[in-house]
Amino acid sequence: VCAATESLNRARQLEKTGDVAAARNLLRQAANGASTSPDDLAAWAEFLDQRRDPEARAAYEKLARATNDAAQKARALRRLLI
Repeated sequence: VCAATESLNRARQLEKTGDVAAARNLLRQAANGASTSPDDLAAWAEFLDQRRDPEARAAYEKLARATNDAAQKARALRRLLI
């Protein structure tokens, strides 16, 4: 299991127990870490987007620049247009 998946699974567990702040911190750290992957960035952007957080736009922009996956880039760019 990759680190991004582990972070996302842990964040979901934290949310289920009502600790949204800890989930947010975990995903933010994963998205801004030294070994950040596009999957980390996607998880962070989606988390923010689901909460209508204005930081979601910057997170999607960062994801679009960072990913080499065409489908992931297209999803990020689509969210920037909506």
